[in-house]
Amino acid sequence: IAGLVIAAVGFADDRKPLSIRLRLGAQALCFGLVVAALPLDGFAYATGLIWPDTILLVLLILAGVGFINLFNFMDGIDGLAASEAIFILLGAVALIVLASPALLAHPVLWWMLGVAAATLAFLTFNWPPARLFMGDAGSTYLGLMLAVFAFLTISAGWLSGPQWLLLAASFVADGTATLLRRL
Repeated sequence: IAGLVIAAVGFADDRKPLSIRLRLGAQALCFGLVVAALPLDGFAYATGLIWPDTILLVLLILAGVGFINLFNFMDGIDGLAASEAIFILLGAVALIVLASPALLAHPVLWWMLGVAAATLAFLTFNWPPARLFMGDAGSTYLGLMLAVFAFLTISAGWLSGPQWLLLAASFVADGTATLLRRL
């Protein structure tokens, strides 16, 4: 449901620009509902972050909204956001399966592989020169899904925060450097 709402808000923004407050509010609400629906104790245990649930919830929502917007920002370069998402998803699945092969049967991993496959199909049309674009609808949805997968796999103890940071490092570094240059 959160993915549908994020995509719908992105689609509306693609058609007619929406205010930043509305977009960020919808993103925070959607990711907040996802995080609130899942047990924070698994995440706290897996990361070693023993903070009050409210502080942890706020930090996770800020990180999720930041990642959603990073994907939206970096989607402006043909093929970049899609190829990076595929790398991150396949890398995460590979690390999980290498550590615990039995988890390959878990639905979350198949969901991750499904998103990677759909993104690969999209990438064939988004490679320079692009004939098809994600827009806000696709890029914010993809950013949300990656943030959700990170949260789920960290909460389950399958991957750690540093592993996810390493998988996304070049994308995060490139996006951050670009933003800092623009500022």
